Amino acid sequence: MTRPSKDIALVLPVFNEELLIDSCLQKWINTFTDLGLDFEILVVDDGSWDKTPVVLSSYIPDSRIQIITKHNEGHGPTILRGYRDAVEVATWVFQADSDSEISPDEFSALWDLRLNNDAVIGWRVKREQSFIRKAVSRVAALSTRLFFSSTLKDPNIPFRLIRSDTLERIISRIPRNTFAPNLIISGALKRLKLSVVQYPVQYHERTVGETSLSNLKAVKKGSQAFVQTAKLSRMFS
Repeated sequence: MTRPSKDIALVLPVFNEELLIDSCLQKWINTFTDLGLDFEILVVDDGSWDKTPVVLSSYIPDSRIQIITKHNEGHGPTILRGYRDAVEVATWVFQADSDSEISPDEFSALWDLRLNNDAVIGWRVKREQSFIRKAVSRVAALSTRLFFSSTLKDPNIPFRLIRSDTLERIISRIPRNTFAPNLIISGALKRLKLSVVQYPVQYHERTVGETSLSNLKAVKKGSQAFVQTAKLSRMFS
């Protein structure tokens, strides 16, 4: 692996977020700049068909922003693509979503907790969900507890800071088409006996746009993630 030169690389998966992506990027740029970090933001566009590519094109001249465009594969493969590039860029890799449901204002606390740890994982508080989505989230947590003995409260959260060498060690075993790689990563951190700290972050309902998964799709994908978690847990025995 190439020796990382940046302090942090942010992996930001994007799909049809024309209304939010500009403000999201500006907030992250400001957050990292205020902390005095040498950073790179990897925006991974999962085949957006709205005006997201047009908005992102304005950031091409900014050397701190890398725009990665790929055909549509889903959230999991998109995250993994970003992770695989990010571990070669920076000492720390952070993943967030572009829907502004967790504010960049929460990041500085996670950054302060990184010392003497391999990962800092957020967990969402005051999260309002439908009954079905709440059940899917609980099944996700159950899967990492059953197959990895992980006690993380929010194992699939898209707000996580991990050392690049640690992350590279884990994702090298995860297939590129995995639906919920963050579940596997959360479990692997426990299985490999790495140092992980959790931190509560405030969750906000998105104010514009819509989530890409309906309740029915969430159930189907949740079942798929459960099966994948069981299968892939054997990779870390």
